[in-house]
Amino acid sequence: MASNDLNYSQRIKYLESHGIRCLYNPFYTNFFDIIQENNFDYVLLSRSTVALKYLWAVRQILPLAKIIFLMHDLAYLREAREIETVANNDNLHKESLDFFKAQELHCVNSADLTLVLSTVELKILQTSLPKAKLGLINFIMDLHPIIPKYEYRKDILFIGGFLHSPNLDAVKYFLNSIFPLILKSDKSIKFYIIGQNPPVEITKLANDNIIFLDYVENISYYLESVRLTVAPLRFGAGSKGKVATSVSYGVPAVLTTVASEGMGLTHNKEVLIADNPDDFAACVLKLYNDPKLWEAMSNNCIEFTKLNYSSQSAKNNLKSLLDLV
Repeated sequence: MASNDLNYSQRIKYLESHGIRCLYNPFYTNFFDIIQENNFDYVLLSRSTVALKYLWAVRQILPLAKIIFLMHDLAYLREAREIETVANNDNLHKESLDFFKAQELHCVNSADLTLVLSTVELKILQTSLPKAKLGLINFIMDLHPIIPKYEYRKDILFIGGFLHSPNLDAVKYFLNSIFPLILKSDKSIKFYIIGQNPPVEITKLANDNIIFLDYVENISYYLESVRLTVAPLRFGAGSKGKVATSVSYGVPAVLTTVASEGMGLTHNKEVLIADNPDDFAACVLKLYNDPKLWEAMSNNCIEFTKLNYSSQSAKNNLKSLLDLV
């Protein structure tokens, strides 16, 4: 999409304005040219499907470089949960999952340092690969400067692209099983959905209460306007950027256990957590209609962000991790 191309160009300009050299097409057309022409001290590879292609090349061409493998999530865990939730443990899926898991763990074993974002996944890898060098990092999300109070807000929001299957399943689940229960209590509540590529199977459900916004360049307007966000994920892995973003705007969220795991968030403090439609809807209505609870949880989100997501804390943590390799 044209808006995304523009966004890509703007991000490059932003990085270059801060002294970051960007290597991209048409100046470089493949990864091998980049590592042959530049003597890097560190090479960060993200996602196992990418890392597997280039680990061997980095080792051969840059033998002194330290390889860092960044895991956005433990993908085999996410896939396993999806199979269990949606595909009913099909044997063919199980065989492909075992192969995928072996590839992902190979990347962890081969890297000089693997970075994960979830405490749950850190413990899984520590058990599976006790000799691997692992580090835990957090999102970098400094506190948003504008946090309107409860009385200036209304409606609820979901954030997430629809090419990521946990997001598609979550919105379908919310629209079919949870939102009708909410509307029974309050027909004025609108549900806004921000995310690229929503399929027709759900956009056809749009009405006065269900608004699909597709890609939004700047989501600040919505996070300054809604009363809460929801993340009704039934499967997935890793820490959830949508949740961290909401918290950094001082907006409390209603989550499933999967959406909250590994992030250090506490039920009834920064977020509310529920795992069945009735309880989830009840939590949404409770938070939506209780100004004192909302204000308390919003303040807790602010404190959580200061403690866990600040740029300085991330910088200090990353420096200490790099000193290990």
